Amino acid sequence: MAKRKNELEKEIEDDVVKDVKAFGILSIKFKVPGRRNAPDRLFLCSNGRAAFIEFKRPGKKPRRGQYAFLKALRDMGYPATWTDDRAFAINWLFDISQRPPV
Repeated sequence: MAKRKNELEKEIEDDVVKDVKAFGILSIKFKVPGRRNAPDRLFLCSNGRAAFIEFKRPGKKPRRGQYAFLKALRDMGYPATWTDDRAFAINWLFDISQRPPV
C-alpha cells in the first residue's frame, strides 16, 4: 500500500500489528511509566527475539529524545528502529523473526 501524506501514525501501526500476527509475532503497546520517548511497540518473536518500533506519520521523523531512546536500545543489543512505512516495518520484523533463536 502506498504512503498517504494525511495518514495517521495509528493507522500504520495498526496495520503492521495485524499483518505480523501471521508470522507468530506478538505485539505489545510499549509504555514506560515516568519515561518519555519510549518506542510505540514492543514485538516478541517466536524465536525469542524482541524488537522495538517507533511509528511516525508519513514524512515525519522522531524527536531527539526518541532517537536517543532507540539508540540506547540498539546499544544494548536490541533491534530498534522508527518508520513511517508499513512495508518496511513488516519486512524488518519478518527478517528478525527468521533469525536463529536466542
